[in-house]
Amino acid sequence: KQWYQRRVAITAGGVTQILFSKDGNRLYCGSRMEGEIYCFDTRYNGSVLHTYHRDVQTNQRIQFDINKSESMLATGNHDGTVLLFDLSGEQSVVNQEDDGMSELRFEAHTDTVNGVSFHPYWGLLATVSGRRHFHIEDSETEENSLKIWSF
Repeated sequence: KQWYQRRVAITAGGVTQILFSKDGNRLYCGSRMEGEIYCFDTRYNGSVLHTYHRDVQTNQRIQFDINKSESMLATGNHDGTVLLFDLSGEQSVVNQEDDGMSELRFEAHTDTVNGVSFHPYWGLLATVSGRRHFHIEDSETEENSLKIWSF
């Protein structure tokens, strides 16, 4: 067997998650303190196909997931919102962004959404929220919770 290696400089924060598409032609990559999830084309020297923008202002691992049909990518944000990106190329998920990506943003929690997971068969999305706060008097409240969304 011949092993292939290619080094791609994408972030200074450290990669926290990678995920191959079912066909192996795309590799999705998210990093700590990084406002983007990159989609690389594994057939052509790892060139960047798409960049999905998110709001990450914490050292926490902010996870992402792709649904079974590979039509949506979900990720959490620092502000308690969840982003759903349309991977199908259709304009079906909602707002058209400046970069041509279709996205839906909804308020899920009052604190950082650090985990998302699609149910493998049903139209459900689980989200979790929470982080360590160093409390000073009269500081904001924190939320550590799990929610399941139906769509």
